[in-house]
Amino acid sequence: AWVANEGYTSNGTTSYLNSNFNLSTGTNYVQNNAAGGIYIRTNISDSTDIDIGGQSATVGLAINSRHATNGFIAYVNAFTANAAANTNSQGLHSVYRTDATNQTISKNGTAQNTTAVTSIAPPNLNFYICSLNNNGTAVNFSTRQISMAYIGAGSINQLSLYNIIQQYMTSLGTQV
Repeated sequence: AWVANEGYTSNGTTSYLNSNFNLSTGTNYVQNNAAGGIYIRTNISDSTDIDIGGQSATVGLAINSRHATNGFIAYVNAFTANAAANTNSQGLHSVYRTDATNQTISKNGTAQNTTAVTSIAPPNLNFYICSLNNNGTAVNFSTRQISMAYIGAGSINQLSLYNIIQQYMTSLGTQV
């Protein structure tokens, strides 16, 4: 369901958005300089929900903003997850890398954890919103309300991006 000025919510079983952006064909999203993120308006804990993602058998991008164990789990151009404590899925959740050896997760523009994980070339598939594209099949549907999703360079200033999004959502009266 789409709500103007708020976002999209999946039914949790079959609905998702295909971004039609292929992770392997980007000019700003590349192997060693890549980021993905979502702005979420609802606070839901679930161990299998993937808010955005796309993965092959060995590499991908995925974000679970609030795992059932109260953790924020994500990876970018890798298949090893990065995690940090998180008891609220609301806000901007991002995962990014600016080199071949580290990936960082951030919430509301503030880095939460950096993990040494060697990058792998992005998979040749589209990333999904409110689901994970697992080699062309939508799985792990998220029921969180997602207002915005992005893919881009890892060198994006996460705090500036968060401040711009938050200012816009505040102007609409739909900030978290």
